[in-house]
Amino acid sequence: EITGGRGVDVAVEALGKPQTFMQCTKSVCDGGKAVMIGLASTNVMGEVDITRLVRRQIKSSVHMVRGEARSSPGGEACRDGHLQPSKSVSRNANSRGK
Repeated sequence: EITGGRGVDVAVEALGKPQTFMQCTKSVCDGGKAVMIGLASTNVMGEVDITRLVRRQIKSSVHMVRGEARSSPGGEACRDGHLQPSKSVSRNANSRGK
């Protein structure tokens, strides 16, 4: 809705749930990037529409964080106060000026 149906440039999934995984991949624009950092409990399965990802040239990346926040650069930046997710923009997802 925010982008008028175009989709966002980058979407981040942080819960590790099949529902939010699908929402993340469906919310990016053509050529956009879906980043998965959520870690669900073991043996959680989800579906991926591979054809949609390929046809729309959606890039995806999966990042796994184990243990403490310091094991990832993003977690370390949050812990140190350099990155403050609560101050991120939540309504304007268009970085291309369109």
